[in-house]
Formats: sequence, structure tokens, C-alpha cells
Amino acid sequence: MSYNVNIGGQSDLNCNPTNAVPLTRNKTRDPNQYDSQNFTLGWHWLNESNNALWYLAALTSGVATWILIAGSTGDVNSVTGTTGITITGTANDPIVGLTIPVVVTSGGTGNITLTNHSVLLGAGTSPITQLANGTTGQILTANTGADPIWSTIDSATSFITNPATGTATPAAGVLTFAGAGGITTSASGSTVTITGSGTGSVFTSVKRQVFTTSGTYTPTAGMLYCDIEVCGGGGGGGGSVATGSSTTAGSGGGGGGYARGIYSAAAIGASQSVTIGAGGTGGVGGGAATNGGTTSVGALLSATGGGLGISATIAAVVSIGLGSQPGIGTGGDYQTAGNGSGGGLGVWISTNTWAFGGFGGGSFFGGGALVVATTGNIGSGPGVNGNAGSLYGGGGGGAVSGANSNAANGGAGFAGVVIVTEFI
Repeated sequence: MSYNVNIGGQSDLNCNPTNAVPLTRNKTRDPNQYDSQNFTLGWHWLNESNNALWYLAALTSGVATWILIAGSTGDVNSVTGTTGITITGTANDPIVGLTIPVVVTSGGTGNITLTNHSVLLGAGTSPITQLANGTTGQILTANTGADPIWSTIDSATSFITNPATGTATPAAGVLTFAGAGGITTSASGSTVTITGSGTGSVFTSVKRQVFTTSGTYTPTAGMLYCDIEVCGGGGGGGGSVATGSSTTAGSGGGGGGYARGIYSAAAIGASQSVTIGAGGTGGVGGGAATNGGTTSVGALLSATGGGLGISATIAAVVSIGLGSQPGIGTGGDYQTAGNGSGGGLGVWISTNTWAFGGFGGGSFFGGGALVVATTGNIGSGPGVNGNAGSLYGGGGGGAVSGANSNAANGGAGFAGVVIVTEFI
């Protein structure tokens, strides 16, 4: 049994109860995306004008997707091959084959077989050529205007030997070091010797020599450059005399100067004399203090000591001791002065006294003495000695004496130093 149903006046629907695939016949056209109404997935559409059979593969939001599964919009009149491609059979049922080997112009290699592990070389439109396999350890090197070649590395010299010319690259015994100051090379046969020269800029270790007493600086063997620092001695602090119903206060000593420079082994020579400036002595009672000594390394660089503190020699209701001058550095690449010291100050008011010794000036390393002081009623303020400098080049502190006090001594300055850092 079968029956026909006309859909939309456009096509006939043939349904056979034994056939689960509905078919729509149309004598004039192929289906399009708008042919979706009243169709369900899996239906077929036959265009009787060209025998094209279509299959409804998808329906999405009313848009149909039809797939051509048989036939065409027209018969195949001819099938044309190209180089390396063969055509047999009929126009509507062609059989396409390949000519072996497939030529390069058709996307092939022009070869039937390729040797295992070989390197392929292009040759324009001609068949690809194969470079014979190299041996273990060989490397492929360029050959201007020709095919590359296998080259052998000499295990003794690490030179690459070109089998075409028999030459080694680089030439035996010739090595170039870019920016390698202080390095020389020599060669004998296949042996190349690399040597670091004694005046070059390459160093492998650093050593330091520190001088706190005068002597001689002798460079360590192999020294290339050295960094030298010098610091003068600190000045001594001023003392203070005994008092009645008044006060006395000495000023501090100045800090030693500082200088620093870098010198080559040639500038140092075999040795250089080292002089360490002594720390100045503090004033004893009303006696004078002394300046710090000068520190030097040969004639290369030096630093003077700090100035002496002023001792208080006259008791007064108001006692003032002026601060002292610092030492200065000379020579080298960098110089700086030490610090000046503080002045002493003593004051007597009614039955009370206040007295402060001057602080010691610091050097590049610091070390200036701290202030000493005395306060109290008349008759109860003993004299106080100034503090000594505490680090290289530090100035000594000034002494103080309150009302009815005994004399006191200024603090000593700290000696200078020489520090040599060697690059070997």
C-alpha cells in the first residue's frame, strides 16, 4: 500500500509503510535552507530534473541543512589529469591514480625509495638527491655554491678538517681572544698555550695588610693593583687647672685627615715606607696638649693629624676653651678632612657649677672622644680627666674642673692607620 500527500502545493510526498525513509519529489529544483517547514530529520529530496538526491541532516531554529548524497547538477563530461596523475574509467565514474614516482612538480620527491638516515638535498624541479650518510662524530658543513659536505673534527686539536681542501679551521696555532687583556698565547704544532701576563687586569684573589705602627709595605707576590688608605693621628684633648670658686674646661683634640688611592704594581715598586701618625697627648692640668702625627706611604699619599685641644689655664666664672682644627688628606684619588673638636665650657652661678669638657673630633673612621662633665655645689666638684679617642684618628676629649676642684688632664688622641688591599 502507498499514498500521495501534496505539501504546500509544491511537492508530492510518497510514503510507503514498509519504507522508513520519506521522500519528497520535486521536478524543478534542489532544496535550500528555507525548505524546513513540515520536514523532519532524515527526509530525502529528489530533484527529478538532474537526479540529485539530498538528505536533511540538521534543523536549527527553522533553518535546514541539506546534504547532496547522489547525483549532481549535471553529468561529468571529462576528467583531466596532470603530470604524475593517471585517469581511467568513464567520465561519470573516473578512477584516479598516481604515476610512481611522483614528480617534484606534483608535490612528490621524484624517488621511489629513500636511504635510511640520509640527508635530503633540494635540486629545483629535479628529483631530490640524497647525501651519503656521514660517520660517527662528523658534522655537516656548508660548501659555497655546492652541496654541503661531511667534515671531521680532529680529536687532538678540536679543529674541523675540510675533506675537500685538507685545511683546518681555525688555522692550527691561531686563537683570537676578544677583550682578553693580560692574556697571551703561543703554539707549537697542535698545542696552544694560554698565559696570563703579570701586568694584565685579571686577578684571582684579594689580600689586605693593615699597619698600626711604622714600617715597610712590601707587595705580596703577583700583586696587580692595590687600594691604599691612610689616616692621621687624632689630636690630644686640653687639660684644666685647679680652681677656686670658679670653673675651668679644656677643648677636645681634632680628628685626623684621610686619603685613599689605587696604585698599580709598577707604581708601588719593590716596597714603600710606611709612617703612622701618633695620637696627640692630652694636656696635663694647664699644660699644652699636642697635635696628632702625620701618616704616609712613601710619597704617594699622606694625611695630617688633628689639631691639639686648648687647655684651660685660668679659673673664671665663665670658662670657654675653643675647639681645634682637623687633619687633612693629600694625594690619592679621594681625600677628606677629619672633624673639628668641641670647645670646653664651664659656668659658675652662686653656689653651683657646671663644667663640660670639649668632645674629640672624629676621623673618617669616627672615634672622637665623648664629653665629660661635672656639676655640684662649691667644694664638691672634683676635676674629671677627658676621654681618649676610641678609633683610628679620633681626637681626645677635654678635661673639666668645677669650683674648688683639682686639676685634670685631657684625653689622648688615637693613632693613625694604613690599610692596603691587594688584588692578586
